[in-house]
Amino acid sequence: MRPSQAQSQALDRSDPLSLDLLRLDRLLATYLLSLRTNGRSPLGDAVGGAVIEDGEAEGLLAALHDAHATPGTVPPGDSEGWISPLPELERTRQVFGLTDVERDMLLLALAVEIDSRYARVVAFLNDHVAMTRPTLGLAMALFVPAQESARVRLLQRMVGDGPLRRFGLLQLEGEGPVTNRALRAPDTFWPRLVGIDGQRRFIPRRLLEQPGDVLLPEPLMRRIDAVGAWLRGHPRDGALVIVAGEPGSGRDVVARLIAAAVARSAVVVDARHAHPEEHCAEIARECRWHDACAILRHAHVAPETFYTECQLRLADPIVCVTEPPHDGRLLDLASRPCAEIAVPAIDGPRRLRIWQLLSRHHAVDIDASSLASRFGFGPGRVDKALTVARTVAGAGAAGQQEIEDVCRRMQRVQFENLAQKLPCPFDEADIVLPN
Repeated sequence: MRPSQAQSQALDRSDPLSLDLLRLDRLLATYLLSLRTNGRSPLGDAVGGAVIEDGEAEGLLAALHDAHATPGTVPPGDSEGWISPLPELERTRQVFGLTDVERDMLLLALAVEIDSRYARVVAFLNDHVAMTRPTLGLAMALFVPAQESARVRLLQRMVGDGPLRRFGLLQLEGEGPVTNRALRAPDTFWPRLVGIDGQRRFIPRRLLEQPGDVLLPEPLMRRIDAVGAWLRGHPRDGALVIVAGEPGSGRDVVARLIAAAVARSAVVVDARHAHPEEHCAEIARECRWHDACAILRHAHVAPETFYTECQLRLADPIVCVTEPPHDGRLLDLASRPCAEIAVPAIDGPRRLRIWQLLSRHHAVDIDASSLASRFGFGPGRVDKALTVARTVAGAGAAGQQEIEDVCRRMQRVQFENLAQKLPCPFDEADIVLPN
């Protein structure tokens, strides 16, 4: 059912989080009462305080209810059809297509992270003082109708391809039966539900318009336009574009132009440091949350499981940046419709035009011919060098010398990344010191 007019008025003058938690308080109190009705007896005296006693759990719930039930608050109704007054929780339900039950599971997982009293109540209901996060079984008992079919459907979504798992909104932790595993809201997501800017590994970048028609040759621009049109006309769920070119060829600019054909922002991932289990769901979540495209740089270096798992989890386009001949391997592993763009190497005249164009864009006066002949940078690295030089210069204008210093440092970093740490062939016991 939908909130009544009285509910809507109460929403306007009540704290949104408190109103959602008040509904959770009632559900927990009802479940606690059902346990008592079914014969669960106090165990505090028998085990000497190793568990949370019934009276403490009831007192915690009463205190939580009093904290959330402000004057004028209309008690929430049933969960079915409830529209969460907490804006980001309601947005999560809509963006990821959560059911009412899945939204309530996320609310319960959020509650134990922000208020330790919920953790104590949950530990009591779990019948284990150390299990302060709700289990899947407890969530099912609280939110899922008694019909077996409803429970099976939730299990299928939790262990299969349901949105809570696919987008990493909730994680199942522990071993043993799946219903005994804990539900955990990851630290990279739950803070945003309550307006906290938490830690995030993958932050979308806005895709500003690139002067690609000048930076890139005309045949390549025609190919980019064709692939962009294919991407826009293709179903949003399940498109892959592979951009192959040597370092410094402008392949990253091409990837951003392709992404800009279907999105205003992109989640850029360095696949060299990607972890299949942890990162795929987080990348998929950020892309869906921000309506962004994913750009996987150095995709050929990524573990095969990461590449294939991203294709399974992401509901948004993926642009992979690689270099020949690895593009053939990525094509073989593609599990979705795929297009490929080959980026040619940059010749001398085009490199000079890149320096000239971007120096005007950054309003710096330089000897473009000298820089183009000394530093074999593509448009992305030229733009970065000029940006860093302007930042270092501060209020003053960046000059030729400042830009050359930045370019030399960037070259050193580029070569340092190629270094490999070799295992030492001996240990401390093999060292012999002279007498």
